[in-house]
Order: sequence, then structure tokens, then C-alpha cells
Amino acid sequence: LAIGALTATTCYTAMQLLRNYSSVDDSLDCFGLHGLGGYAGAILLGFFDVDDGLFFHGSIRLLGVQTLCATVGGIFASVVTAAVFLALKKVM
Repeated sequence: LAIGALTATTCYTAMQLLRNYSSVDDSLDCFGLHGLGGYAGAILLGFFDVDDGLFFHGSIRLLGVQTLCATVGGIFASVVTAAVFLALKKVM
């Protein structure tokens, strides 16, 4: 419940900031919801996991693993998206 509440707050704040301070046209708020919300949820799991989380178990290991995996996933998605856009730009 706490992860959902914190992630929802992160998503809402990110959408408002991106709308006001970014020139990117994201009319469906996909990046704010799915990108930042998924990243925040993955990292918060490292805090709140009952078995290995920082708050309940005292171990920072899962938090580090979750942060690393979420970051690598974001970088991978960015590289693949850029490759698709460049390929489409050459074709179109």
C-alpha cells in the first residue's frame, strides 16, 4: 500500500513538472506514468520488501539490486527507442 501511494505521488508530481517545464509533447503522460512510476516502484520495493528490504530486514543489498536493474532497464529502453526512431527517420 505504501509503495502504491508513494509511486502515485511520484507519477502525479512528475506529470505536473513535465507539463510545465518540458517542451516534449507527451499528451498521454506515458513517460511520467510508466517510465518514472515504474522506476520509483522498483526502487521502493528495495525499501519495503518484507524479506530483504531496508526497512524490515535492514539490508541495503536489495535496494542496490533494484536500483541497478531499474537503471539498466531504463538505459536499454532509451537505446532501443533511439535506434527505432533513427531507423524510421531514414526510411520515412
